[in-house]
Amino acid sequence: MGVCRQHGWEAQMTSLAHRSGTERVHEISQRESADVYVNVQGDEPLVRSEQIATLLNVMENPSAQVGTLMTLAAEIDISNPNAVKVVTELSGKALYFSRATIPFDRDATSPRYFKHLGLYAYRKAALDRFVTLPESSLEKASGWSNCAFWKMEFPFSSVRLHMTV
Repeated sequence: MGVCRQHGWEAQMTSLAHRSGTERVHEISQRESADVYVNVQGDEPLVRSEQIATLLNVMENPSAQVGTLMTLAAEIDISNPNAVKVVTELSGKALYFSRATIPFDRDATSPRYFKHLGLYAYRKAALDRFVTLPESSLEKASGWSNCAFWKMEFPFSSVRLHMTV
């Protein structure tokens, strides 16, 4: 908080009872009115302003309820369980996120792999619905709470960054 104050950035503490960053964003959405809420994960300390701008551009589409970013995965990230991979439709709708190597390259066709970045944008309605749902077995197994949005039929709108991260 001190660093934020030093730089003149607004910051707020949230409850320690939350299961996820998404629940923390929901708490803020109860106090602060906005069209879109952006969540930068703590493990993304070097986020760039152009990345946030790209994410906000995704949310200019009024049908986008949840947005996130991805980039071409470096070779070292493809099998790294600490790097979350994402598979999307051609439209950018995320189909699945995993710490496993997806897609599986059964026939050695060398598919392109995409790494998910820890940046999210949400509309208030999506956050309000998210916090009403119990944790699913998929969320427990993956350790990724945002897969709850699939249950809600709020697909992730994903956009590929054409920059090195």
